[in-house]
Amino acid sequence: VKSFIYTSATPPDSGKTVFRSHTVTEADGYLYCNGSSSWSPSGCVIFSLREDPTNPMYVGQFQPTPGNPSSNYIHDSYARNDTLFGAAIYSGGGLYIADVHDKANPVVITKIVYAGSGTHHAWRSTDGQYAFTTDEIGSSGQNLKVWDISSLPSYSLVATYRASPDEVIHNVHGRGNYLYVSH
Repeated sequence: VKSFIYTSATPPDSGKTVFRSHTVTEADGYLYCNGSSSWSPSGCVIFSLREDPTNPMYVGQFQPTPGNPSSNYIHDSYARNDTLFGAAIYSGGGLYIADVHDKANPVVITKIVYAGSGTHHAWRSTDGQYAFTTDEIGSSGQNLKVWDISSLPSYSLVATYRASPDEVIHNVHGRGNYLYVSH
């Protein structure tokens, strides 16, 4: 068993450490560490697995709103191609959609905002036209929300689904033309 602990030696992140993350996402040879408790503000820390997957190399971080640490907590993320979907569960919630083509300098494309959100998780449709979000907390309803993202940075809510009145939809994952939700 091999442990992976990263401590930054370069300013302005000197001394920040990634030794425990709430969730991780692996996509296209990169590892996205979300909610890393000792990396503040806790956005998404990005490592390359391309050269040596057993020794991840730090390449950058996604901090959605520099200078506003309370809104930078990314609880979970989903990445496909060079787009990151970062679920911001606290501080007003919402879903950040970012261009991470340059992993060292991610750029926010838009933030899907809605009243009472506590965005826990997200996924993107196979055709890229829709984003799906779930809310673990907040007053917007702990259901599945479907967003039309075909004209970014514009977006619109097109549907909501609830499995049962008593259940919180926790995560959503897609495979082909199917979505899988967990409670």
